[in-house]
Amino acid sequence: MCSARCNVLSRKLERAWRQNISGVTVAMDRETQFAGELQALRTLCDETAPREERQRLMSSLPQHIFIEPEHQVVFESIQALFSRGPISMAQLRVHLNNRGFPDTDVEIYFQSARGGSSRREQPGKATP
Repeated sequence: MCSARCNVLSRKLERAWRQNISGVTVAMDRETQFAGELQALRTLCDETAPREERQRLMSSLPQHIFIEPEHQVVFESIQALFSRGPISMAQLRVHLNNRGFPDTDVEIYFQSARGGSSRREQPGKATP
């Protein structure tokens, strides 16, 4: 399920990136690109998605020009945390805070790509 979704998302973002750098008008409007970026970041934070699919998506994004500066910052933190194992809201919040972005609403990146509900951490169970 994620395999197809991750591949489509990755191709869309890659196509938009190539069009940006080649000087061709971007096929996606700003709202669509914003939604695609948010979906990609949510997929990267979704531990129910297969790790290899998230790795493939991760490797397709480093050269992507994010339309939303916050998305770029969040992606860089996810990229730094990804190799350490599962990414929690607490870990992402601490990493962003340490980088100077304490006001980032990390909960939006942990909403299920499929259902829209947010994964809540149990108090005292999160490890930064």
